[in-house]
Amino acid sequence: IEITASPPRRAEIAPTPIIRRQGTVLVVDDEHPLRVAAHRILTAEGFNVIHAATASEALRVCSEYDGHLDLVLTDVFLTDWRGQELAEHLRRQYPDLKVMLMSGDPQAIPLVEGQTLLRKPFTKRQLVDSVLGVLSAAHAA
Repeated sequence: IEITASPPRRAEIAPTPIIRRQGTVLVVDDEHPLRVAAHRILTAEGFNVIHAATASEALRVCSEYDGHLDLVLTDVFLTDWRGQELAEHLRRQYPDLKVMLMSGDPQAIPLVEGQTLLRKPFTKRQLVDSVLGVLSAAHAA
């Protein structure tokens, strides 16, 4: 009787999903639950997400990154600055940095005339579509 050894079977290994990084987003809002929710949603979509609770903290983070962020998503009404003031400051300091405003306050609408405004509360799809829309418009320009 002849016995031949068969080659060892390779273990079936499921391929590791590759998460494509979409970019880095700084979320600025004094509402902690909103920052956490935005973090979870955008991270699941492949974004690197950083948080700041105040405009001052956002300026520090932008300085640490030397403006090399893809997007700053900021509330219109922050505890230390207005979101529009932060946006204007960041656009002057980092001309290529995209800034998108968000608010759940109807009084914010006239304040952000001509700028992208994400209305709170937002759905996962609204957040992702808004962020991707701003970033794709930036790449098309």
